[in-house]
Amino acid sequence: MSWARTAHRTPYGLAEVAWERAEGELRVDVTVPTGSVATVVLPGLEPREIECGRHRFVVPHPSPPDDREWHPSPPFPLDEMLTEGER
Repeated sequence: MSWARTAHRTPYGLAEVAWERAEGELRVDVTVPTGSVATVVLPGLEPREIECGRHRFVVPHPSPPDDREWHPSPPFPLDEMLTEGER
């Protein structure tokens, strides 16, 4: 997965977050409703508390095909898991 977006209507207004991984970066857009705070946790950075409003964060991050954390090698080949009849 290289991007996602979600929103939730809170008693204080709409809270939103969207992220995209592209060109070696992770780009995160956050909307915090008025009267609220949020904690943003991004790879390579300390957690950061942000106040209401729109915020954009950009941090270096491998693209999905190059990121072994997101695409780890299987611990053993798939054909070893299948029985003769399933191959």
